[in-house]
Amino acid sequence: MVSLPDMSRRISELDGVRPEDLGGDIFSHLLSTHDSHSGERLNAEEIQSECQLLSVAGKSRAQPPRVDRNSSFLPCEGFDTVSSASCATIFYLAHYPHAHTRLVNEIRIKFPSSADIEPGEKLKGCEYLNACIDESLRISPPFCTFAPREVEEGGENIDGNLIPEGYAVGASVYAIQRSPEYFPQPNVYLAEPWLTTKDSSPHSAFVPFSMGPRACIGRLMAISELQTTIALFVWTFDFKLADGDHEV
Repeated sequence: MVSLPDMSRRISELDGVRPEDLGGDIFSHLLSTHDSHSGERLNAEEIQSECQLLSVAGKSRAQPPRVDRNSSFLPCEGFDTVSSASCATIFYLAHYPHAHTRLVNEIRIKFPSSADIEPGEKLKGCEYLNACIDESLRISPPFCTFAPREVEEGGENIDGNLIPEGYAVGASVYAIQRSPEYFPQPNVYLAEPWLTTKDSSPHSAFVPFSMGPRACIGRLMAISELQTTIALFVWTFDFKLADGDHEV
């Protein structure tokens, strides 16, 4: 993922270049794209909007007001979410040695060397690795606020409260995933519950990527990156907390 300054610089560099002379990066493809309605090539402002939309949920081209709202998510989407989840997983593994030991055994038995660890079915099949990642995403979701939804015409009755149309409502991911209603020990790192069937709790209250048609379109890529990163880390390194640093 690139920063906004890098994105603007790259757009400026390529603007005006003939399509046949463009390279193969994402900006090159965007610069050679034509608007489906006008038939004209996208200008710099439109390209920047499209780049921003690649970082948020939604597959269709949004109207300008929605572009503005979605663009506000750009700094925390894509790159920071995966790095935060990776750090959280390593943090909790260090604080919960039983989980650390079980995960190390799973990865080092399944993969003879670190060179064998790569995205694919074998890595996806590491059940305890997936459980550790899910528990990290539950207890420390990278995006822990809420995705707002606008109340439609006529208002909406939510938990006995009438919310007028036009208001934005949402539920905090952090609050849902730390609710004792779904997680009996909400503040304790427990990977084992994730080894149960997918139609049972805690899966029903697991929403780090949101849910429904507006769920994060990059969630499968994010999970693949997390699986690869964590597996490589625990295979390659032995780690433990520094003396006296045991508070979670």
